[in-house]
Amino acid sequence: MPKTDITITDEQVQGFIADQIAAGHFGSADEVVTDAVRTIAVYREKRAAWNAMIDNGIAAADRGDAVDGESSMHDRIARLKACQ
Repeated sequence: MPKTDITITDEQVQGFIADQIAAGHFGSADEVVTDAVRTIAVYREKRAAWNAMIDNGIAAADRGDAVDGESSMHDRIARLKACQ
């Protein structure tokens, strides 16, 4: 993979990177930045999945397929009691 050079000018970010290295969490600034970028990618994937679930829930409610929380909880409690 080709190397990408970056310059970090934000002092707070520079301090965070230095703190992470000093604490022994990472061996270099490259490792800190690589981990941060991977974390952002995972966050965005999870956020997209959550947004899709929310959209599906809204669509279900619009179709009249949604169940209110209280009814759902009563149903679940009844099912649990039936299993005992």
